[in-house]
Amino acid sequence: MNGQLRREKIIDILSRSDTPVSGVALANQLNVSRQVIVQDIALIRAASYDVYSTNRGYVIRGNKEYTRIVKVKHTNADVEKELNAIVDMGGWVKDVFVYHKVYGVVKAELNIHSRRDIKAYMEEINNGSSTLLMNVTSGYHYHTIAAQDESTLDIIQEELERLGFLAKLQENMKLAQGEFKELNKALKGIDFSSERYEFQFMPSKKYRSYYEMIMDDFNVIQGESLFSGMFHEAHKDVIEELFERLSVGGENSTQTLEEFTDYRTYMDYDIKIIHDDGTYSYYSKVCEEKSGGETQTPFYVTVAASFVQLYSNNIGGEAAGLVLFDEAFNNMDDERIGGVLEFLRRLPLQLIIAAPPDKIQYIGPAMDEIMLVMTDQKRSYVEEYHNAV
Repeated sequence: MNGQLRREKIIDILSRSDTPVSGVALANQLNVSRQVIVQDIALIRAASYDVYSTNRGYVIRGNKEYTRIVKVKHTNADVEKELNAIVDMGGWVKDVFVYHKVYGVVKAELNIHSRRDIKAYMEEINNGSSTLLMNVTSGYHYHTIAAQDESTLDIIQEELERLGFLAKLQENMKLAQGEFKELNKALKGIDFSSERYEFQFMPSKKYRSYYEMIMDDFNVIQGESLFSGMFHEAHKDVIEELFERLSVGGENSTQTLEEFTDYRTYMDYDIKIIHDDGTYSYYSKVCEEKSGGETQTPFYVTVAASFVQLYSNNIGGEAAGLVLFDEAFNNMDDERIGGVLEFLRRLPLQLIIAAPPDKIQYIGPAMDEIMLVMTDQKRSYVEEYHNAV
């Protein structure tokens, strides 16, 4: 078979196929090398046939196309990854548009068919020739995507949903780790009697492989989709296992979904207790073996850290950072109370502490205002407390 006949055969094979055809499959069918196929594809394209590459093989676009509009949200850093996911699955991106509250629908044609098109598009964005529409709508935008069949569109949509899910998990995990680092800065130099504390966070022992897949920055930095390149090769089994868990039905489906969409599932936490002599222990062990101030002090540190995380994420809107402690520090000596109060005052929190009168000498100096709540037989009343009378 000469070159012209071989290229006609390639066009025929691609035109008849409902799915991408790999270069290896073409080479085997035509009894030539993979390199010959690559050269033939280049010549076919030069003859004005619309052949493009996906990670699953070659596709020739026919007269019929199926389209779908997808809504997505991501950061500027994830634009390339999103577009790669679409073309790698055998689709192309016809346009991008947003719904603006004032101007209505704002739309731009893209016509991106390949990674080469994506590279050119990203160069325009990066050198300032163009800007991203999604930036005027807080990252929310729409694409009209196209493919040769509905099944390919289904695969693309599933891929985009997975990308968004994993990106959000990684974002939340990195935020949590950053907050732990800030809390450790606040703990630095504070003595709790003869101890110092440090928050520890690490990959979950149970789901370490999931953690490593989610936190793999190659997926983010290189703009790879889940099903392409080194990222997929490194984590294929874990990706399939995780999303199989997420798609399970039955009585426990809701519980499973909540567990595996919560970033905390993939991390383990503890408090490292550093003693004066340089030795250390962990709160997870101490709380089972001891009681009183030795366990109550880390408890207050942990509760405060939880409120910082809650308020820093603006749960329910802009946060006042208010925390109420009732019957506080009842099992703690003055040194431990002083250490906890110093830590609390370093945090972006407003404290209201209810405690018995015998604690006022330890708590009072750290407070901006002290109120005495008293009662007689028929009424209760509150009066401002001024030092030492």
